[in-house]
Amino acid sequence: KTGVCHSVLMELEYWDPTTMVPVDGMHIFFIGLLQYHAWTTLLAMGISQDDLKAIRDDIAVTIRPHWHAAPSANLGQVSHGKLKADEWRSCFEFNIPVSLLQIETQWSASGTQSDEYRAKLVHSTFLLATAIHWATSHHTSTQHIDEYKKTMKDYLKTLKKLWPSQHFCLNHLNALLVGDYLHLYGPVWGWWMFPFERVIGELQRSSTNNKLGE
Repeated sequence: KTGVCHSVLMELEYWDPTTMVPVDGMHIFFIGLLQYHAWTTLLAMGISQDDLKAIRDDIAVTIRPHWHAAPSANLGQVSHGKLKADEWRSCFEFNIPVSLLQIETQWSASGTQSDEYRAKLVHSTFLLATAIHWATSHHTSTQHIDEYKKTMKDYLKTLKKLWPSQHFCLNHLNALLVGDYLHLYGPVWGWWMFPFERVIGELQRSSTNNKLGE
């Protein structure tokens, strides 16, 4: 009802969940911010169907490392279903920012003038991808943290300029805390939820009917 889950840790006098529990980078960045940016910022506010087709074409021909999950080539259609966190990550590491830049370059080469709104839309996409790149590095340092905080703040400011009446969601606010967690806990790879999600997947595939071999 309240959205708050009780934990036995709450009974410890020194337990402070606001400082002792980090927000999860996997859900904030990939399931949260990237998904929101793709559906709400890009599709709902800016890019055309022709742009989306160009992104799909790029996805179809992209050769990526085997450890990256390739997103569906029919991105943006209901038929591809729900994208997983790693698919969103791959979309923004390999395709969407690069595709948008290629489209802008082609427009410029053909003499077509890109409007200021569209330019800010593309710029916001690069700011988000860059911020997440700094945050998800295998290494962390004062530079990583400072660059992440600066770029994420610039991204949120750009979003507000694009859509002044919008209200930021919880993931936008939590993203401002990630820099502090990088300082406290080190690289996000050490405390995000990907390993736990894999274990949950294995458990879901396990037989629970009490019949051996089935």
